[in-house]
Amino acid sequence: MTDSRSRPSLITIGTSAIRFRAATVTLALLLGGCRKIEEAPATLSDVLLRLWSGWDDASAEDYGQLAADMADVLDEEAIAAQWQKGNQSRMTPEAQATADLHAPPDDDGTWKLPDPANATPMYLAKRFVCAPDALADILVALNQDELFPGNYETYDRTYVDSIDDFRSGASDRVTWSVDLTKAVIPYPEYFETLQGGLRRVPVPTGLESPPAWSGEDMLVARTYIPFPAHVTDPDKADAFHFDQDYQIEAYIPWENGEVVHLYGLWRELDGSLGDLENKGIQQVMFGSLASWDDDTAKLCADGLP
Repeated sequence: MTDSRSRPSLITIGTSAIRFRAATVTLALLLGGCRKIEEAPATLSDVLLRLWSGWDDASAEDYGQLAADMADVLDEEAIAAQWQKGNQSRMTPEAQATADLHAPPDDDGTWKLPDPANATPMYLAKRFVCAPDALADILVALNQDELFPGNYETYDRTYVDSIDDFRSGASDRVTWSVDLTKAVIPYPEYFETLQGGLRRVPVPTGLESPPAWSGEDMLVARTYIPFPAHVTDPDKADAFHFDQDYQIEAYIPWENGEVVHLYGLWRELDGSLGDLENKGIQQVMFGSLASWDDDTAKLCADGLP
């Protein structure tokens, strides 16, 4: 892991949506034996916030420039060895405003806009082998519960706009809505609604010193919960709180059939083991996020979905 005060080297790698997985985790694991989590360089924080804020309205040219910015700020040695991970800047009110947050259907008049500063920031950068078209098929698939078994109790995704237009290239994006339930030990089962989407973005060409990407389109996925999740058992309602979740993911097609995946999230949750400010809990989540990439790579290799 590089010192966050120094400029990370240019990526020249040439070789080979809430996502924390259901797993039994002991308190000793969460609180002990953890490696230090580095602070992200300020420039990486900027890239993540610009990726998040620009998903709806940024031009293809401006948004695509973020691919070059990613190549400049990511740490080649860390990603080549395993991954790069840490904590970026907090979500800002201006960035939060790009999400359609609103009261839940059963609101009794007490809902209010959450403070984005309470959402813990985390990022992970990793690479794996997957062709862009195969990756897009996985990301937009309706049956995420079947593709990633054991992660959901129930899962129901509905496209908000035309998936056929996205697949044909008539549209550069597709959005969806999801209702799901999860049960992550030791937390009680909870229900959440989330809004998601995937956008194709051309990477810039004609650069003086181009990165090692393949020249195919970058994929950018965005997901958020418009209102807090709630525990399904009323008697356990105070045992777990999941109030905010903002996720942004950029996949740059790299040479040798790989993708460089930058995953940023800002999440506010609290339960029996504490909140996400706990570095031990963060370490477990980093491992889970990395495992999700491994599972995605296997789906690609198996030709699924």
